Amino acid sequence: MRILAAALLCAVTLTPSMPAYAGDTKEAKPPKPKKICKSETLTSSRMPKRTCKTQEQWDAEALRKDGQDIKLKADQT
Repeated sequence: MRILAAALLCAVTLTPSMPAYAGDTKEAKPPKPKKICKSETLTSSRMPKRTCKTQEQWDAEALRKDGQDIKLKADQT
């Protein structure tokens, strides 16, 4: 019995320390941005076109369109 206890004690103390969970060693991935889908009806087709983009992409497109609208209004005057 003493030999078994001594062997167990040696086995525990000689094993390298390992993390409790293998998941702890990996870095967490950043969450993917949520996509927002919108349907646009085109004049050349009866089928609506579905476009999916992130909120940042929709905001950038809105700013770009606003800039073009302002430029067109300035050219007309």
